[in-house]
Amino acid sequence: MCKKYPNTGKYHCQDDNIYERDAIILKKMGLKIGQILSWKDIELCIRKFVAPSDIQIIFETCSWRSYGVCEEGIQETHEGKGLRKLK
Repeated sequence: MCKKYPNTGKYHCQDDNIYERDAIILKKMGLKIGQILSWKDIELCIRKFVAPSDIQIIFETCSWRSYGVCEEGIQETHEGKGLRKLK
């Protein structure tokens, strides 16, 4: 995702709010920083612990939330579609 982030200011992924949100979603999925998992295992955790509606709550202040792609990504993971290809 960071590859697609516009290079027009402060680097988004280094913001303290990002780390806080990451910690919340990792806890919700039962994961810890530093764990190494296959993408298949991460998808299983998403299916088991994360609902598309969680994005509205956990990432309430995220400027990207209004685009809806995160909720769609969670839904597509639940449907077994996997990640979208970057163009």
